[in-house]
Amino acid sequence: MNKYNFNQITKTLDKIFNSGFNTEKKILNIKLEDLEKIKDITSIDMNIIIFLKKAIKDKTLIAFLSGYTEEKIEKKKTKIESEVKKDALSNKDTPIKNDFY
Repeated sequence: MNKYNFNQITKTLDKIFNSGFNTEKKILNIKLEDLEKIKDITSIDMNIIIFLKKAIKDKTLIAFLSGYTEEKIEKKKTKIESEVKKDALSNKDTPIKNDFY
């Protein structure tokens, strides 16, 4: 769950970029001792960095930045699947296709 707003994330990104961590590879390689190099870092910044690293690894950076979580994606996917099955049941001649995966 993304509990940080875009403004907080942007401020943290500015801090890490200014500290030389300006590529995905460099961000993924941030270690605990590297946090000392980041000026005026807060505990919120540290948590954002943790979630940022996870988003980069999981290739969900846009979802992280937008606050659109996997939970929201799953709910929408479930709703769509439910609607497709409902439509298929009302149209018995049409086979159910499951091409969401």
